[in-house]
Amino acid sequence: MAPGLVDATPERLAHAHRIGGASIDGEGVRRFADPFDLLRTRQVLDRHDGNRNDRLWQAGERFRRHWHLGHMDGLAAFDFTRESVDGTGGASATAPSEAALRHRDAFRRAREAVGTRLLPYLDGMVIEGRTAASLRSLVTDTGHERTAETLVVERLREALDRLCDLWGMQPVVTARPITGWREP
Repeated sequence: MAPGLVDATPERLAHAHRIGGASIDGEGVRRFADPFDLLRTRQVLDRHDGNRNDRLWQAGERFRRHWHLGHMDGLAAFDFTRESVDGTGGASATAPSEAALRHRDAFRRAREAVGTRLLPYLDGMVIEGRTAASLRSLVTDTGHERTAETLVVERLREALDRLCDLWGMQPVVTARPITGWREP
């Protein structure tokens, strides 16, 4: 905790623990989850519609799962185009499984659907686990820090909406006739 700041009250900490917020370890230090997970817990993805908030989080989680199961992280990824040094080729003996290749294809399709303008926000928050404050430098529309953080979350929300559209996660809305709304 930063010097000079007052920590949350014990009641607030107990409430946060009940709803799945920050947990407290044996030494009394609060351990926060991934920033993207906190956006869901705090209803930041959509403050007014809890179902949409959960759908947006699920889209981000699916994006992260495709990245992870496709072995796209630095420790598991390898370059197929690399020249053979040891006689086994770029892929060596650890060629990716069929499932990993399917996840990589789904991950690439998702990145294409999101587009290059929104991709840094999605990658930063969902894959890299960065906070909105650390992504402020991506926003060049404003010089105000709070506005920049709000724009980061708004652009993340737009990217997640595109993923929901790609994967058919948006609810089907049927128009109701106006006569059904009126009382007789």
